[in-house]
Amino acid sequence: MSRLEVDVKSIQNLIRTRVTKAQKTLTKLETQAEKVVKQWVHRGVKTKEEGRKQVNRLIKDVRQTVETSDILKNFKKTNTYSLALQAKDELEKRVADAQEKVFEFLNVPTKQDLDRLNKKVDELNRKLKTGNKSESSSRQ
Repeated sequence: MSRLEVDVKSIQNLIRTRVTKAQKTLTKLETQAEKVVKQWVHRGVKTKEEGRKQVNRLIKDVRQTVETSDILKNFKKTNTYSLALQAKDELEKRVADAQEKVFEFLNVPTKQDLDRLNKKVDELNRKLKTGNKSESSSRQ
């Protein structure tokens, strides 16, 4: 396994682990909030509808806090993001190298090869035209 594959897998595992942990924490918070609201409803502090609205507001506030947190804002500054960009660049380079090798193996001409051939064809055409003109002149 190459270093690139190891780096990509470790990044994927890190992200998966952090997302899973965040989801579990939010689920736990949601469950606890619902328990507290049920207790309030049971004691008569709030109605069922007020309790549901309270839980929904709390969840909305928590999600908004998480989404606007400095951790997410600064994600691009983290080592994980840098590793992901490096892995992407390395992968693109490897694909380009592999593509070049395949074209070479299949003997597919490059743009430079085609340009060089076009110059030679143009040069030969000029020589033919020049040769034809001089032959025409000498025949007369």
